[in-house]
Amino acid sequence: MKEMKSVKLVFLISFPLADEEEVMVALREEQEEQDDLVVTSLRDGHRRLGYKILTSYVWAHLYCPAAGYVAKTDDNLELRVERVVELLEERAEDDKGKDRVICGLPRLNHYPIRQHVTGSMMGNWSLTMEEWRHPSFPDYCVGYLYVVPPRVGAQLAQAGLALYGSYDGDVSIIEDTLVTGVLREALPSPPPLEILDRSWVGWIWRHLFHHCTWLSLTAEIFANDIVVSKRSSRSGIRYVGPVTDLEVWRWVRRMDMVASSTVYI
Repeated sequence: MKEMKSVKLVFLISFPLADEEEVMVALREEQEEQDDLVVTSLRDGHRRLGYKILTSYVWAHLYCPAAGYVAKTDDNLELRVERVVELLEERAEDDKGKDRVICGLPRLNHYPIRQHVTGSMMGNWSLTMEEWRHPSFPDYCVGYLYVVPPRVGAQLAQAGLALYGSYDGDVSIIEDTLVTGVLREALPSPPPLEILDRSWVGWIWRHLFHHCTWLSLTAEIFANDIVVSKRSSRSGIRYVGPVTDLEVWRWVRRMDMVASSTVYI
């Protein structure tokens, strides 16, 4: 990513599970050289990412309260940062002073995957009835990108504390659903979800197509304006890319096979 004066990039780090001393030495060296780390005392884990996101919102509210936006993205994708900044700049004046959660593409009418399929990425996203007892999720932003003003991030962290502060165990809801869905709707005045792109393309998706889950999935995978490529950190499977990419089509085929044998309740 080329340097942009309006953007500060930071990496969120949870406390390592192994080789702690060696890892911490490397992190200190990185911080001294690049000044780009936010290291928490939280234990790391796939289903604990929501804790890390909320911690980063507390940090941003304390140390970057004047920032226009705080954007969360993943480390296993190639993001068109310049395009994201361009789209945010186009809407910045209208967003000023307003609480909202901005998505690459919101996900509506989405149902939980109940059946855990071993070795499947969709299995990694599954939830039992004990973990999520409702038949559907609140509307939420897909995790590759969501953007909030610092004050909204702080409100989401407070909502997490209010809902789960006395919870016995880890909250295992996937982070994007938890942060931009469950916690957002728990706020006294839930900020609306808005599509990042306000062009005619964004208008079409916002008003016509994105209410359909499968159309939204297709757009995320093959027509993603801000993500060039995305791969699973664990399996290496590429699941966002151009429509000409056979590797992505293999993922779509695998996803379809898993979905056809999965119970949605």
